[in-house]
Amino acid sequence: MPWSETSVVQQRIEFISRIERERYRGKFTFQEICVASGISRETGYKWLRRYRLGGYAGLEDASRARQTQARRTPLAVEQLLVELKREFPHFGPKKLVLVMANRHPGIVAPAGSTAGAILKRHGLVDSRVCRRKYAAASELRPVTGPNATWCADFKGQFRLRTRQLCYPATLMDAHSRKLLRCAALTGTRRSSTLAVWESAFCEFGLPSVIRTDNGVPFAATHGRLRLSALGVRLIELGIDPEYTRPASPQENGALERLHRTLKASTIKPLANDMEEQQERFDEFLAMYNSVRPHEALNNRTPDDVYVPSPRPYLLEPPVPQYPGHVEARVVNSRGEFMWRSRWFFLAPALIGKVVGLERICPGLVQVVFFRKVVGMVDELEQVFIANPEWHRPSTEL
Repeated sequence: MPWSETSVVQQRIEFISRIERERYRGKFTFQEICVASGISRETGYKWLRRYRLGGYAGLEDASRARQTQARRTPLAVEQLLVELKREFPHFGPKKLVLVMANRHPGIVAPAGSTAGAILKRHGLVDSRVCRRKYAAASELRPVTGPNATWCADFKGQFRLRTRQLCYPATLMDAHSRKLLRCAALTGTRRSSTLAVWESAFCEFGLPSVIRTDNGVPFAATHGRLRLSALGVRLIELGIDPEYTRPASPQENGALERLHRTLKASTIKPLANDMEEQQERFDEFLAMYNSVRPHEALNNRTPDDVYVPSPRPYLLEPPVPQYPGHVEARVVNSRGEFMWRSRWFFLAPALIGKVVGLERICPGLVQVVFFRKVVGMVDELEQVFIANPEWHRPSTEL
């Protein structure tokens, strides 16, 4: 005969049943029944009391969790946190806590981990994949303060409800994370991009550097110099163009991170037209600069950190003034300049511009545009040697 297995709850039920039977027979006392069941009298009374209060369901094991929590977040604070999450659905727990503390100074805000647990309990937190972090490239100029470096790019294009393609052009100060411009454009043309940048120059002054990738219209797709008309305009304004390495978006990581937030906040659902999409971008820009705190800024907003540049924007850029020993040459309509009765191809972007030629040693002549060394002429071989690293600080005069 196999052994019979009984659970603890089943044994409690049998104990109660025996108590009910012996109540009328009077053969055994309560203590004798407890001893026969292998429990103390106090335990027997406990299970009898629970049975009379809750029936057989009262004999189940009860939760050992605490019924009260000494430091539980007040329900009013939880509700306020939930409302803020619905107002700013793309803010994380830490940012929501900071916004709560700024808006309601008298409330004791919960810790970031506690806020995350509250939002998760309400089903307002989505799991996300941890992204690999990359170290910044040492070839880039250091960001020492506001307007030291501005970062520019196009967030990936998308279609509106009208099926028209929208190209968001963004411009951000690398130090303060201030989003200076976010414009809905119909393409990546140089004229429209420059118009966006010039509007920022008029409002905030000139930066020292503008950092972009190597795509159109920031860099030329042909030619050994890859110098674009947009880069030429920046050089004339006294702004250093700076390019990240190909296939290295981490070198412009702050702007790439902004694009992720921009996409989540402004693209879905699709806008009806360009005007509506621009309104969404304007609302995002105001929120991003004045409401959203940044951990990189010690939880301050970009507006708390940014100050305009003291360098004013001049509509007419200066003409390059080269020293007396440097010979000036005008680049012709084919992008060529003449030296010693011979034409050398330079770049289409420099058509009509004045470049300087300086002899640095016998047989070698250095070609410069403002402070940028764009190449050299080898008089012996009668060839022009382009300098593809003209935008690096180490190659400047």
